[in-house]
Amino acid sequence: MNQEQFVNDMLIRHGINCEKKLSVYHFIGKDSGDNVAVFYYRVKDIVVNKICEYNPNFDIDTANIYEIKKIHDAMVEQGAYMLMTGIDASMITGLDFTGNTVMDHKSIKQRAFNDNAHRILMNAGLLYRGLRPRNGYQDVI
Repeated sequence: MNQEQFVNDMLIRHGINCEKKLSVYHFIGKDSGDNVAVFYYRVKDIVVNKICEYNPNFDIDTANIYEIKKIHDAMVEQGAYMLMTGIDASMITGLDFTGNTVMDHKSIKQRAFNDNAHRILMNAGLLYRGLRPRNGYQDVI
């Protein structure tokens, strides 16, 4: 899972040229110099944070090859979703000053993460909450 593979898969799977599309993408700062790298790491952070939301013990450094591939697939879906909609919904506060309304937090979270990326992670078992040992308790066999 690397940036070059991510960019190639975005082009092959979704027909999105990241370099061209990111030149007008308004959530990436123009000061970065390398919009593709910034976008790649932003998408990676969003996907890994989604996994950690469900599975707090997850560590990407100990993930196996299958999990890494599924994380990459979810990243490609999430990246395409962000570029096609033109927004990074994870940065939205929910306040609409023109209509004087507030979008609830649940709606923002649903819009922030792509359904296909969620299914990929779910089917790979990466969004398993499971039971984790509580502090002060030991498993009794």
